[in-house]
Amino acid sequence: MSVDAEIIQWLLDGDPAIRWQVHRDLLDSPPGVIATERLRVAQEGWGRRLLAFQDADGRWGGGLYSPKWISTTYTLLALRMLGLPADNPQALAGCRLLLEHGVFPDGGINFSHHAKYSETCVTGMVLSILADFRCSDPRLEGIASYLLGQQMADGGWNCESYRGATHSSFNTTLLAL
Repeated sequence: MSVDAEIIQWLLDGDPAIRWQVHRDLLDSPPGVIATERLRVAQEGWGRRLLAFQDADGRWGGGLYSPKWISTTYTLLALRMLGLPADNPQALAGCRLLLEHGVFPDGGINFSHHAKYSETCVTGMVLSILADFRCSDPRLEGIASYLLGQQMADGGWNCESYRGATHSSFNTTLLAL
């Protein structure tokens, strides 16, 4: 067995979140094989473990944006990166909570009860989650419009623009894109 074949086999022996991407990106497997492997993300391994941590009310970590890294937003980001299929009911329940509790009057997203404005970084993250999990809701157009309206003259975005920032931020721009 060649070194490349050994590495491929090692990857295929791993988590479903790795296997489906190996089939897609390295083996050029048929779509049915890729889809079957991707479905396993919710049934086995890391994806299943993260889904098991969902609270009875549909949140993860007891919150929508915090505590950071274990909240609903960050868990859905991780599940997205693992390749959880878009139609997963647990992910869609989390998406609905993000919409129900995050949409601000200005059209963007913010989970802070004390904020006066939407948060551009959070809006970008949440919109990407909603899009990847194909959450269907009439508010999505308004969220996208808000985000486009925050684009700065240099072509990027900055979550500090409402505080007077005059140039875009690399991180905020990546999140908005």
